[in-house]
Amino acid sequence: MSKSRIAAILQQTMGLDHQSIGSSIIESAIRKRMQENQIDDNSSYLELVLSSEAEMNALMEESVVPETWFFRHEEAFHLMIKHLQRKPINKVMRLLSMPCSTGEEAYSMAMAMLDAGFSTDEFHIDAIDISERHLNKARNAEYGRASFRGENKAFRQRHFSKTNRGYALHRRVRQCVNFHCANVLDHNQIGKFGTYDIICCRNLLIYFNQQDRDKTVRILANMLDQDGLLFVGHAETGLMWKQLFSSVPHPMAFAYRHIQANNLSSRTHVSTSTIKTTPVKANRPVRIKAQAPRPIRPTAAITSSIDKEKKTTDKASDTQTPSLDDISRLADQGHTQQAEALCEAYLHEHRSSAQAWFLLGLIHDTQGKTEQAIIEFRKAIYLDSEHYEALLHLALLLEQQGDSRAAQQLQRRIHRITAKPEAS
Repeated sequence: MSKSRIAAILQQTMGLDHQSIGSSIIESAIRKRMQENQIDDNSSYLELVLSSEAEMNALMEESVVPETWFFRHEEAFHLMIKHLQRKPINKVMRLLSMPCSTGEEAYSMAMAMLDAGFSTDEFHIDAIDISERHLNKARNAEYGRASFRGENKAFRQRHFSKTNRGYALHRRVRQCVNFHCANVLDHNQIGKFGTYDIICCRNLLIYFNQQDRDKTVRILANMLDQDGLLFVGHAETGLMWKQLFSSVPHPMAFAYRHIQANNLSSRTHVSTSTIKTTPVKANRPVRIKAQAPRPIRPTAAITSSIDKEKKTTDKASDTQTPSLDDISRLADQGHTQQAEALCEAYLHEHRSSAQAWFLLGLIHDTQGKTEQAIIEFRKAIYLDSEHYEALLHLALLLEQQGDSRAAQQLQRRIHRITAKPEAS
């Protein structure tokens, strides 16, 4: 009873729904904190949590599991740059990463902006998280191998220095990001940050119950600029409010905009009179430049890294077989039934495509077809034993179903994959 009461307190305080993340994660956090405090009795620990703000914060820290890396879902950053290059050149771009975890996403934003030719006084990045421990790691800005995934790591040579413990981010990038400790569910506090041209809020809504999810979606709508873009996780595309947001047709970016902004989406330039702005206390003075189109520059840091299988199979368009991009685009727009049919047609021609099985699993997961999704994630892993995201999603689904042992085995497998030494 005491553990369930603590789980309820965590949900009330930080929105962490034990039915969404699995009870074993919360139980593990409680057990670790009890050991730290040398408490054997659940009731005694509950009393400590209720009486000590410091212990409540420590328990929340232990319950938050960071899972992030640099340029995660690279196409999102590609679309971000493309969108911001259309903005008036005399406007300070405001970007938000929330929750920012250990900083990889916010710093990826900064690196993408710098590599695209934006000067440091042309943009402002805020990064918000509930965990001071994660924020301290983000401010320290030294990262190990697990933070660098995928084939494209050229950005690491430009923006990091090798150390004995990993890679240290250069000061120029670090100074672009302003970190803040805040609770997403404290909407009065969060709302004071103002509005943003870009909001990255990925893999947060999936951990909330419906009530907290609805509240958070509303505040995201209020914080998003009239012509801004909101990026979510690919497992969250089915959770977005269609009354407030519409999907942006860019495959694998998982981006949304205000419905009323659709008539602006095809414009090359946006008049400053049509944009709702909020005064920003920038760290640097704003340099006003003559109004002119923002130059389009190639961005090495966000060059799309399409996997080899996709490059090969997508060339078969003359056979009328849909491409993975087509399917992803439809799923991203919320047309899950059509995406499902096309994905099944694709698999009829490419039965050994791990990525297609993974995509079908994602589609079925967003439709609530959990059992089918589990089968398809397993097929993806059978075909590609190191398919990271299939492993991650399967572990989450198994945890939600109460199969903690199988989920923990997959987590250990994921850890072994991310801990592997890189090829020279």
